[in-house]
Amino acid sequence: MATAKKQNFLPTKQKQMLCSPEKWDIVSSLFQSDIAPRKNLSHIRWLKKNTDRHSLKEILVVLEGKSLSSLNGLVYQASPGTIFLFDSYEEHDRFYSSATKCSTHLWIGFLKNRTIVRFLHIKDGKIDNVRNKELIVEDSGICDLFDREWARMKDSSLDADLKRKKMLSLLLLLFTEIIEQDLSCEPSETNTEKHQLPFRAIALALNGNCSRFISTYLWVHDTRVLLRFPA
Repeated sequence: MATAKKQNFLPTKQKQMLCSPEKWDIVSSLFQSDIAPRKNLSHIRWLKKNTDRHSLKEILVVLEGKSLSSLNGLVYQASPGTIFLFDSYEEHDRFYSSATKCSTHLWIGFLKNRTIVRFLHIKDGKIDNVRNKELIVEDSGICDLFDREWARMKDSSLDADLKRKKMLSLLLLLFTEIIEQDLSCEPSETNTEKHQLPFRAIALALNGNCSRFISTYLWVHDTRVLLRFPA
């Protein structure tokens, strides 16, 4: 029962989803996506001014609600259990369009020796900064393994079906690690400086890997900040 008091990041229902691969639909460039893209002309027009690409690998997990999200120009209707894998420099939505009425999203970003986990509530295309939460997972062998094996899969000789099965296994390991890290935190820890990402750490991790400019959007102290690092 002491454990229950430490469930400060992800509610029980959402933890269960993260541990249930049969409920997932994966959208990735590694293999054929589990859901088909949609011809949503409105969102495609919106993407012309709202597309991002950067060196940071990211994962988007839809936990609640429906939304439109894109990968490399293709638009997908996302619902609870949809997982987007955004590899380095792959195009995806910048911010949210008004098509995202009421959703809860989990964002996972990989930096050297640390993984940023952000829990976002979105309503009518706007992020509710008051309800946002952030967890930093540091020096995790599981997160390092996921990042490394994701990169290796691009040039792997595995066929598409085996790549998907391997990714399912890696995602299950990753999500379990995040849940374990969350449960190990004291209830107030996710809002302390201990779990906030220092600006210098971001710069050191990203600088030197940029071509021309990198635009990376991160939520620090519940505020969206645009960081640009020249090559």
